[in-house]
Amino acid sequence: MRTLRLVLPLLLALTLAASATAEEQGYGIADWMKRSSPWEGHGIGSYYVEVMKTKMPKMPNMPNMPNVPGMPKDGVMETRMKTTLVKIEPTAFVLKTETTSMGRTTTHERREPRVRRTKADMTKVKPLGEESIVIEGKSYACKKWLVEDFSTLMDDPTPKQPGGEKTMRSTMGAATVWEHPDRKIGVVQIKSTISVMGRTHAWQWQTTKLSVSRTIGQHTFKAREITMQNSMARGKTVMEIANKFPGGSLRMNMTSNVMGMSTSSSTEVTEYVKKPAAVVTGK
Repeated sequence: MRTLRLVLPLLLALTLAASATAEEQGYGIADWMKRSSPWEGHGIGSYYVEVMKTKMPKMPNMPNMPNVPGMPKDGVMETRMKTTLVKIEPTAFVLKTETTSMGRTTTHERREPRVRRTKADMTKVKPLGEESIVIEGKSYACKKWLVEDFSTLMDDPTPKQPGGEKTMRSTMGAATVWEHPDRKIGVVQIKSTISVMGRTHAWQWQTTKLSVSRTIGQHTFKAREITMQNSMARGKTVMEIANKFPGGSLRMNMTSNVMGMSTSSSTEVTEYVKKPAAVVTGK
C-alpha cells in the first residue's frame, strides 16, 4: 500500500490532464505536463465522500484478530473520508479531509496548486519509435517515449509535514511511456521503477478501458479504467479515473500479498456536491 500512496499522486496527474478545459487539453504527455487543478469551477463548501472497505489479513499468530477490541467482527474495516474545499487562494485550493475509522476521526488540511505548470518541458522526453498497445481487444498504434527523469513531471514529489519537514523520499526511475497520437486517447501505458528505503521495485500501469460511465447523485462522469501493478506489493490496483472529478479516482479495487499476508480493499465515491463558484465582476 505504501508504493500505491507514493505513485498515486503521479498516476492521477498523468491520467487527469485535469481542468475545466480537460477536453481541449487531452491526455497526451504535453497535456498533463501543463495541467491545472480539477477543483477549478468549484465553490467553497464543495465536497466528496469516499468509503474504503479493507479486508484485514489473517495473522498466523493472531487467528482471532477480528475479536481484538476495536476490530470489526467480519474482518472488514470501513473508513470514511470526506474532502471539502474550504478556501480558495490566488495560487491554491485549500482542502480539508476528515477521516473516520474505528470510531475515531482525524482532520488534515492541504493546499493543491491551482496551476501546476504553464508550459510543457519536453527536453527530457526522447523518442523510442512506435509500438502497438491492445486495449479491450483493439490494437492502438502508439508512439513510444523514454522520460529520462520521471520525477520532474511533478512540481514537488516530496510531501511535507505541517511543520515543514520532508517525509520519506521515494525516487522515480526513468519511464517508458506509450502515447497514442490522438490526444483524446493520449498516454495508455507506463513502465518504470520506484526506489523506496533503498530498494528498487518495478511498476506499470495500463489503460484497460477507455470509456467508463459512473453516476454519483446527479452527476455523471466519463472515466477510464487504469490497471496498475508493482513488484513491491505483489498485487494489482484497478481504478476508474475521471478528468472532471476533483478527487480523480471514482472507484478503486486493490489486492496485495506482502510477506504471505493477502489484503484487499475497495474504495468508492458515495457522495459529491459541487457548490457554485463565486462570480468575479469588474469595478
